[in-house]
Amino acid sequence: MRVTAQEHAHILDASNTQAVTPAEDITTEFTGLQPSCMLQFYPTGAGYPVRFWRVEINFDMTQDLNGVRAAWPAGGVPAPGWRLGAAYY
Repeated sequence: MRVTAQEHAHILDASNTQAVTPAEDITTEFTGLQPSCMLQFYPTGAGYPVRFWRVEINFDMTQDLNGVRAAWPAGGVPAPGWRLGAAYY
């Protein structure tokens, strides 16, 4: 699995947000022995955050699941048991 995060923002229009950071590899935050992780993202603006801001997090499965898929009923691979949440303070 590879996980990347990229921030998007616009000062006036929520429907026109553009990427303001390059995609950053955050895979190490999700791999390891810990049962959960917490990520913190801060809006750009050095203390004066932009009005419209969002974080795009992409989960890319890098393992070929074709062999695993055949072992599951109806040929489907179950989704990982993940729960994602977000909060803005």
